[in-house]
Amino acid sequence: MENKFASIFFIFSLSLFLSGCGGDEEEDSVFTGETGPIETNFDASDAADDILAMMVYARTILNNGSHSGAVVMGDIGGSASVTGTVSFQDNINCGTGCIRDENATTITVTANNFTVQTVSNGSSSITGTVLYQDNTWSQQNGLSFSSGGSVTLDINSNAQFRSTFTTSANTTFGTVDTISFLSSSGSSQFQTSGSLQATNGSFTW
Repeated sequence: MENKFASIFFIFSLSLFLSGCGGDEEEDSVFTGETGPIETNFDASDAADDILAMMVYARTILNNGSHSGAVVMGDIGGSASVTGTVSFQDNINCGTGCIRDENATTITVTANNFTVQTVSNGSSSITGTVLYQDNTWSQQNGLSFSSGGSVTLDINSNAQFRSTFTTSANTTFGTVDTISFLSSSGSSQFQTSGSLQATNGSFTW
């Protein structure tokens, strides 16, 4: 009788163990790596920052001056055609003890799978047209420092956007979506406010 009871208890324990393992596998499967569309305001803000990084990369390749269809290559792949004016001036004399740096850049970037390493373990790419404008400035007047202006992004037609990163376990996550509208502003590093239209609707931040 004791052996029979022990056998039943072993089978019952084994079934619990196996069912527990199955549950863990289902939970872990969420982390096997996935890409998806923009779903939250935070996702939209991240996408704008990634697009900003790509536009800044394209801008920094070009010298000051007017450009018409200048071709720039992504550091990972793809290309973009740039039309507009790039202008950055530094150490402008603005009076006694006053030095000023200023941007006056307006470029239209038409990208074709333009792919740039935007973080140490990932990259972003875009196919579409983006208007990038930078009128930021900074000024040192004696001990007084001031700055102003903004960097803006505009998209008004469908752009294919992709941003992915790979973990240390060689698992890839990211965002893949079609952006039909973007209007945002901020600094040369972050787009602190804006609105974006993608597959799942409109987002603001």
